[in-house]
Amino acid sequence: MNVLLDQLETAIAKYPNQYVLPIGRDRRWNSSLHRWEDFETRR
Repeated sequence: MNVLLDQLETAIAKYPNQYVLPIGRDRRWNSSLHRWEDFETRR
């Protein structure tokens, strides 16, 4: 199940503008580290 969720989040990260739910908008995908990060830490 964790692998499935990781694949889903990775797919969403590739197309963030198409992500229509407000949940998770405070996070951004770090493509070099392949993980989600808080939006504030990326600034």
